[in-house]
Amino acid sequence: MAYNHMLQQGGLIKNSESFRFENVPLVSPNGDMLCESMSFDIKSGMHVMITGPNGCGKSSLFRIMG
Repeated sequence: MAYNHMLQQGGLIKNSESFRFENVPLVSPNGDMLCESMSFDIKSGMHVMITGPNGCGKSSLFRIMG
């Protein structure tokens, strides 16, 4: 099932000392739903490593973070 409409919904952007996602869908470039609702908070100064097998959504995560 494709979720291309979610790519255009947008969200709220605020200046902050952290990087937070709340209930954000992770969608591949072709519109496939990889994760329906993802939430995390990365505070300033934290070290983070993103790992996983091929095709799990690492690049899609960085694409939507950008």
